[in-house]
Amino acid sequence: MRYISRKILLVLIIAGLVVFSLSLVIFKKKNSAVLTKPVKSYVKKTNGNAKLFVDNKPVDLLGFYATTEIKEYIDKAAEYKVLFCRIKVGWLMLDKVTQKFIEENPKLVERIKQLNSEGRLREAIELLPDFSLPENAADLIDFKRIDDILDYAAKKGVYVVLGFYYLKPPFWWIKNFPDHLQRNDTGGLCYMATFNSPALLKYADQVIEAIVKRYRNHPALLGWDLCFGWTSENNYPGAGYYSSWGIYDYSPIAIKRFREWLKKTYNNDIEALRKAWGNESVTFDNALPPQPLLSPKSYRELVEFINGPGDTRKQWLDWMLFRLEEKITCMLHFAKLYKRLDPNHVLFQTPATPLYSSLKYVAFLSIDYYSYAKSPIDVVHVHPGLSEKSVKKIIEYRCYPPFLKYFEHHGKAALIKWEGRPGVDYDKHSEYIKAVAEMARKTGTGLAIWGGHVPMPGSGLEQPEFTDEQIKLFIETFKSTPEGELKKTKILILDEPRLSFFTYYSKQPYKLSEISALWILLHAAGIDCDVLPVDEVKDNPGLLSEYKLVILDNMFRIDNSTVDILVDYVKGGGWLFIVGRTGAYDWYGGRKFEQLKKLLNISSVVAEVKVTKYSWKFTHEDDPLLEGIKGKRGDVKSPYNILYIPVFDYKAEGYKVLGVLEQNSTVATVGYKGRIVFWFPRLGLQIADRNLDEIQPVIQFIKNLIKLANAET
Repeated sequence: MRYISRKILLVLIIAGLVVFSLSLVIFKKKNSAVLTKPVKSYVKKTNGNAKLFVDNKPVDLLGFYATTEIKEYIDKAAEYKVLFCRIKVGWLMLDKVTQKFIEENPKLVERIKQLNSEGRLREAIELLPDFSLPENAADLIDFKRIDDILDYAAKKGVYVVLGFYYLKPPFWWIKNFPDHLQRNDTGGLCYMATFNSPALLKYADQVIEAIVKRYRNHPALLGWDLCFGWTSENNYPGAGYYSSWGIYDYSPIAIKRFREWLKKTYNNDIEALRKAWGNESVTFDNALPPQPLLSPKSYRELVEFINGPGDTRKQWLDWMLFRLEEKITCMLHFAKLYKRLDPNHVLFQTPATPLYSSLKYVAFLSIDYYSYAKSPIDVVHVHPGLSEKSVKKIIEYRCYPPFLKYFEHHGKAALIKWEGRPGVDYDKHSEYIKAVAEMARKTGTGLAIWGGHVPMPGSGLEQPEFTDEQIKLFIETFKSTPEGELKKTKILILDEPRLSFFTYYSKQPYKLSEISALWILLHAAGIDCDVLPVDEVKDNPGLLSEYKLVILDNMFRIDNSTVDILVDYVKGGGWLFIVGRTGAYDWYGGRKFEQLKKLLNISSVVAEVKVTKYSWKFTHEDDPLLEGIKGKRGDVKSPYNILYIPVFDYKAEGYKVLGVLEQNSTVATVGYKGRIVFWFPRLGLQIADRNLDEIQPVIQFIKNLIKLANAET
C-alpha cells in the first residue's frame, strides 16, 4: 500500500511538473505574440502573385475591417490568428475643439445632424458659432484615442492598418470655409471638402504629418489606408449616397480651379474656348460648369440615347475631364505625402474596378484604374456585399472580379472586403462564404471581413455583423485552400473608363453594363481574359502584341490615335472582335460610323437599321466560326435587344455574313473578313434573360473564334 502511495505521489509530481511546464510554454507563447518592434511592410511579385511582405517574410493578406467595435475586432484578429485589423478614425472625432462643442451642446448637435441628413448643411453651418483658426491643426488633435488602439493591438499581437478620414473636416473648418465644401448642381452642400481646396490641403497636411510621425515606428503599424473619397471609396458624393444628392462639385473653389484649368487647357486662347463651347460670350473669367442634360422622358428617347453618343457638349467633356483630374491630383497629393513621411509601410486605397459600370457612374466618377496602377498605392481593396447576386457570378459563372487580375499583374496586392447584407441567411447559405474565401485563395489575393453595424445607403437598414461561426468558416476555408495565381492570357478586352462621362441617365448604363456582362459570359464559358484601359495601351501600343485577340465591346466613342493603334495591330497579325456600337462615333461624339469604317477596313457607306426587340440566327455557311452552330438561334426576341444594327455592302467589302435578323435576312448581325469580326447585337447582356444552356451557340461561336485566332490558353 505504501508502495502504491509512493507511485501515486510520483505520478502527481510528474503531472504537476508537466502542467507547470505547459503553463510556461503557454505564457511564453502569449507574451511572444506581443508586438514590440516596428516592422517594414512592402509588396513584391512572388510566384506570379503580388504578395505583402512583413520584415522580408511573405504573409497572407487576411484581416478584419472594424466599424463600431474596434477592440472587439482586434480581439477577433488575435483569436483567429489573422494578420491585421483595419481601423478608420475621422478628423471630427479626433479634433478637441469639435468634441468639446459636441459634449457641451448635445441638442444643437442633434439638430445639426438632422439638417445635414436632410441636405440642409448650409442651415446647419449657420447654427454654429464662430471659431478661431489654429496655426497648426495638429495641435487640436487628441491622440489618446489612436494611442489606445495601437497599444492595445500591440499587446494582442495584431497589426493595424490605420486610416485617417480627412475629407470631413472639424466644425471650425466648415464654419470658416463654407465655400470649400462640395456643392451639387442644385446648390446643396455636402459635408465633404472640395478636392484640392487650399484650406483642406493646409490643415489636413498638418494633421496627417503629425499622425504619421507619431505612429510610423509603432510596433503595431502595418500600413496606412488613404481613405480617399466620399465613403473612402474613391468617389465623389452624389446620387443619394449617404445623404448626398445630385452631381458634384460646383463649389466656388471648384469653379475657380475649373477656370484655371480651362485657361491652361486652351493655352489662354479665348477664341479656341468659344469655338469649342459654341459660346461667343464665354471667357476664362466667367466660364461655368454645365448642368447635366435631362433624362430621357420616354422609351423611344431612351433607346435613341443608348444608341447615340451621349452628351456631346464640349463644355460637358471639359467639365468631366476636370473633375477626374482634380481627384487624381488630390489623391496623389495625399498618397505622396504619406509615402514621403513613411516609406517603410504599405498604403491601402479603393480603386476603380475595370469594366464594372456601377463604380464608374458619372456622379461618383471613380479615378481610372490606370492612374492607380501608376500611383504609390501598394494594396488595393473593394467592398462588395455578400449576396446571392454577387456569389452567383463566382459559383454559377465561375467568374472573379477583373480588378484582382489587373492590379495583381501591375504589382499591387489586392483584396476584397466582404460586407454582410440585410436579409441574407449566411448559416443557411454557407456556400456564399466558402465561395468567396476559396476565390480569394485561388486567385492569390486577400480577404477581409467587415464589422457591420453600418446603415445601408437608401434603405437605412443596418448591415449585419458576421457571427463567430461564420467568421471561422471564412478563415478556415481561406487557409485550407491552396494558393493559386491569375495567369496572363492571349485575349484582351480593351476598356475605355471615360465613356462613363457621356452616359449618366442610369447608375448602370446599358452599353457599360454590356462589357461587364461580357466578362461574366466569357468566364461562364471557361474563357479567361485580360483587361487593359485605352490610356495604358496608348502609352505603350506594344502591349497589344502580347495578345492574339482584342475585343472591343460597345466602345461607342473612340479617338483617332486608338483607332490607328488597332488598325496597326490587325496589320501585324492580330484579331479584332467588334461588338455592339463600337466605333459609332469619334471621341467628341461626331463623325458617325467613320471610326467603325476604319476598324472594319471598309470604304462603303455605313447606315443603320433602327430595329429593337429583334431575334436573329446564325447562317448555314460552311465556316470554322460556325462549327457546331449552323442555323442555330443567336438570340431571341428580347427587350434587351435595343442596339441598332449598322449595315453596309457586305459583299462589295469582302465580308462573309454569319448571322442575320430573323425579321430581315438582308441585315447581318455577325460577319467577318480576314481577322476582323463584327457582332452588332448585344453579346454579354444575353445573360440578363437567358440561361447558359440557351446561349450555348453563342458560347460556341466565341470558342470557335478563339481557336481560329490561336488565342487558346
